[in-house]
Amino acid sequence: MSFDVSTIGEGQIRLTVPAGERLSQASTLRITAACSEANVAGLLAQLGHHTSWTSIMPKGHLSTRVLSEFRSVNVDLSTMVLRDEGRVVLSFIEPGEFPMPGTVTYDRRRTALCPLRPHPPRRPHARQPCRARGPRLDRYPSLGRSRHAAPAALPRPAHRLRAD
Repeated sequence: MSFDVSTIGEGQIRLTVPAGERLSQASTLRITAACSEANVAGLLAQLGHHTSWTSIMPKGHLSTRVLSEFRSVNVDLSTMVLRDEGRVVLSFIEPGEFPMPGTVTYDRRRTALCPLRPHPPRRPHARQPCRARGPRLDRYPSLGRSRHAAPAALPRPAHRLRAD
């Protein structure tokens, strides 16, 4: 299936206190789904683009709430992964009113997407310095091993400094 835009991000439940109140004093919270990447996909879908959002979420009622909100605006969720373990991210929002600033508190401990870690870049052996000219493809793991897969202009890596 082809999409105009595909996004990847961590879905969350946003719990917002009424304006002017603090979380420690609030007796009610407004519940909405949140995810910057899914929001982009949702807004573009409402403008007529074919979009998808991919994430890993735990099975349960909170995930169902998040998925139903983004499905309701025609975001394709066919690549969504649901796991038995993990939690949904919770974000607590205190909007604030002048002179009180607004605050956001995230609860991301043991979420379903949390164990996902980026693959570390491969490093050449310390005794064999890399003498290759051009871009170092081991710093761009998504390009693979083939030098022919690299685009013409890659960003130059930052210089390394030594503290002796």
